[in-house]
Amino acid sequence: MLYLPIYTQVDLHPLLPAFEGEEGVLTPEHFAAFHQDPRFKNGFLMAIIEFSILNGQMEQMMLMCQDLIAAIDEVLPGG
Repeated sequence: MLYLPIYTQVDLHPLLPAFEGEEGVLTPEHFAAFHQDPRFKNGFLMAIIEFSILNGQMEQMMLMCQDLIAAIDEVLPGG
């Protein structure tokens, strides 16, 4: 999703079954040629980094929300 040039170079249709619960729709061979191109390889790397950062931020937000819900429960009648 983050690396636009992949849309013009890769057939993403094999990804669809993964959203329907099927496994093994893509293999490393699907991307072997792209790993030889530094632009694509770096794009994948940046996507991994970006999603890692976003996942960490989402985990922090979930903890903050849980703390907020607990605080609200403490002040509500019957909490």
